[in-house]
Amino acid sequence: MHRIEEPEEKKRVANESVEGLMMDIAAAEEEIIRWKSVAEQEAAAGRAVEQEFLAQVCLLRCYRSFNRYYISGFVNSY
Repeated sequence: MHRIEEPEEKKRVANESVEGLMMDIAAAEEEIIRWKSVAEQEAAAGRAVEQEFLAQVCLLRCYRSFNRYYISGFVNSY
């Protein structure tokens, strides 16, 4: 009778271990999803900052070109 109980006990302990590991995996998957979402939000924010910076650089370059053209035309008109 003792031999039958021992395999059953081992099976029960193994099942509990598997259940615990499955719960750990599920929790880890949830954490991965959360961190992925945060990373994607940070990347989107970074892209928005980059686009704003590029727009400002373009505007400054256009302004500088306009001033050069306007000043050179003004100076050459005299």
